[in-house]
Amino acid sequence: MQAKGIDYSATALLGGDAALASEFAGGDFATIYLAPHNYHRVHMPLAGTLRIARFIPGDLFSVNASTAASVPGLFTRNERVACVFDTAAGALARRTGRRALRRQHEPRLDRPHRTPRGRKKAYDLPVHDPIVALDRGAELGWFNMGSTVVVLFAPTGPALVPGIEAGRAVRVGERLALAR
Repeated sequence: MQAKGIDYSATALLGGDAALASEFAGGDFATIYLAPHNYHRVHMPLAGTLRIARFIPGDLFSVNASTAASVPGLFTRNERVACVFDTAAGALARRTGRRALRRQHEPRLDRPHRTPRGRKKAYDLPVHDPIVALDRGAELGWFNMGSTVVVLFAPTGPALVPGIEAGRAVRVGERLALAR
């Protein structure tokens, strides 16, 4: 898959977990850049239950176009959170920048806590007590500045709407994917 014209593997985006990444092999994905002037909310495209909230330590580079072009592997080098949801259409994953994302259902992500310098090990945050279930259209989180969200669909999940092209602006409420 690609983000801002650079190829990435699902394994790298999801913190090095090849087994988890295999759930998305053959599925569609969308990369959405939220500039500082854009709508700063991220909503669920499908109803789902949160299975994994993985914090992946890393750098804190800006995600604007010039940085993306000059920093090799930006989206796998940056600190991030990967959320995996179980849905009626299969697994759904969202990769977001950790410092920008705020979520009601996991307050610990709201409090920046620095990983010891040099530590690069991903770890899962507890999410099953209580279970986090979100309806389609529910707010997953919001940003205080720009960020990039990568959405991965399982091969049984939605397919991108024809005509969705790289670099095209998307509007709130616009359909991005359809059921297969």
